[in-house]
Amino acid sequence: MTYVPEDLILKYLKGTLSPKEREQFESWLDQSDDHHNMVNDFRTIWQVSDSREKEIDFGTENEWSKLQASLGSADSAASGTRFKTKPYFLRIAASIAFLLISSFVLYTLVFRGHDVIHETTGKVEQVILPDGSAVWLNERSRIIHDRDFKNGRNITLEGEGFFEVKPDSRKPFIIHTGQAQIKVLGTSFNVKAFGQEILTEVFVVTGKVAFSALNSNNSIVLTPGSNGVLNKHDQKMTIQHSPPLNITAWKDRNLVFRKTPLREVVKTLQHFFKTDIQVKNERLLDCRFTSTFNDPTLPEVIETISVALDLQVDHQSNVYTLDGEGCKTN
Repeated sequence: MTYVPEDLILKYLKGTLSPKEREQFESWLDQSDDHHNMVNDFRTIWQVSDSREKEIDFGTENEWSKLQASLGSADSAASGTRFKTKPYFLRIAASIAFLLISSFVLYTLVFRGHDVIHETTGKVEQVILPDGSAVWLNERSRIIHDRDFKNGRNITLEGEGFFEVKPDSRKPFIIHTGQAQIKVLGTSFNVKAFGQEILTEVFVVTGKVAFSALNSNNSIVLTPGSNGVLNKHDQKMTIQHSPPLNITAWKDRNLVFRKTPLREVVKTLQHFFKTDIQVKNERLLDCRFTSTFNDPTLPEVIETISVALDLQVDHQSNVYTLDGEGCKTN
């Protein structure tokens, strides 16, 4: 599902959102810090335009009377006498010009700045880009790009996406996130860059990727099987040569656990199923779990874990709570 939020932002600023639109707007706003920044940019432009519009007061009887009087005076003047433009008329003309320019800037920056927006809500979607490259978007993610890549293969990503990039040595493929830039010529890789999370991660499947931090001079080169991690707080970048097993599980719909600590299993399941899982007895977090799932359901996985580790499961609303006596670490 493609969703362009600009119309809702304008309604929000005008205070005309319906209850359903407000719910949709607030849900979108909470997804990313970049969304908050976008709304603040809109508000700034809106306030400037609104203040100028209030200065003009086009519809008042007084202004029109003054204008008509000036025009009448000019008509009754002797032939050859120049019409003298009043200062207030110049102010009105200047205000009109400012509004026209402001409206054009607003339209250009907001509505025409990026031609295409693809945004997902409750499911994974595949998008074919203008150059034939493909991207799979995870839930609550979006990309923005020019319609035809005429000015280069540039993508803005919010959330998580898996990219299969068509090789083109003349045009590097560049992904921009809130914290980093990823540059490739032709390869396949996964990018995880949710605005509310501390880490930005890039996992390379094939090819080579240049991964750079925007707020520092730090950069690393990633090769197949490596996972680059950027911490947005200290701008530190690291490479994991043995990355977690389930980095692309959201796309492939396969889960693999090999003597994985329960703390990591829970973290993976929460990301995979978008649900809350709690462990009541902290000693259970070091228990090791091994199993493989192909396109699983959450009840199926929870049942398997409970049997393997002898746990009790409590399910209330959308929260699963695991409890038990603990186990020996190995």
